[in-house]
Amino acid sequence: GFRNTIPAGPVTLSANDLYVSLQDGTVASVSQQGGNKDWSVKLDSGLNSPVALSDGRLYAGTTQGTVTAIDISLESVAWSTRTGERIDHPPAIHNDSILVSTGHVYAFDPLTGMWQWSTASEATLTTDLTVSNDTVYAGSRTAESLYGFDTDDGSKRIKRPTEPVQTAIATLNTRLLYGTRNSLVVDNGDSEGFSVNIQTSVTNRTVSASAKIIGNSELSAESYEWDFDTNDDVDAQGSSSDYTYKDSGGKRISLTVRSENNTVDTTE
Repeated sequence: GFRNTIPAGPVTLSANDLYVSLQDGTVASVSQQGGNKDWSVKLDSGLNSPVALSDGRLYAGTTQGTVTAIDISLESVAWSTRTGERIDHPPAIHNDSILVSTGHVYAFDPLTGMWQWSTASEATLTTDLTVSNDTVYAGSRTAESLYGFDTDDGSKRIKRPTEPVQTAIATLNTRLLYGTRNSLVVDNGDSEGFSVNIQTSVTNRTVSASAKIIGNSELSAESYEWDFDTNDDVDAQGSSSDYTYKDSGGKRISLTVRSENNTVDTTE
């Protein structure tokens, strides 16, 4: 059992087992069938995030800055390596790299734990890592920016000024979505592109929506096209608009923003 222990985050699932990370540094395997603990490994220090699972191994980052690989079949540690910086976010896996964030991004070989590269960003990254199209993304609350780094060598691909990033970066097709304190931001993921900041408020059945381009001072929007009932017809134009629905309930709003060189289609 796990009495008097505190989970470090959500469980990690495989086909037959789930893997539990605890704040005291324990990683445990639990059967999905009976809920019994099969085995556990105690790491050198605490955990503040779940483990990542890939090719028969679990990968964990500890509060003392250690990255550890656990061999599931052997029920033991395969390797450990130190970053020297606290790790509070779960590892991300991309091809032949294990990526961890200490505020900067480190890449390690998943088989040996050998260092591959690390970033030297000028800001502290404060969100979980997200990998898409050979780029690893993270946001910063303190620097108010979205960053993207090449997964091959850690070189910086994107630095997009924005509001303080409060959530992990989600992906939808080629677009990036993340939350700030008051807004949803949709980014086209292009180093030469831009982000769209969307804000909505609801009074009774009337939605007030507004949007603006952020992250690229050289671009301006040529048009904003709102589709409030998602029937592919434009219901309103302009950077802000109000729309009153006939009934209550969950709604989806589609917005197309066109600039002189880019088009971003977003759905909220």
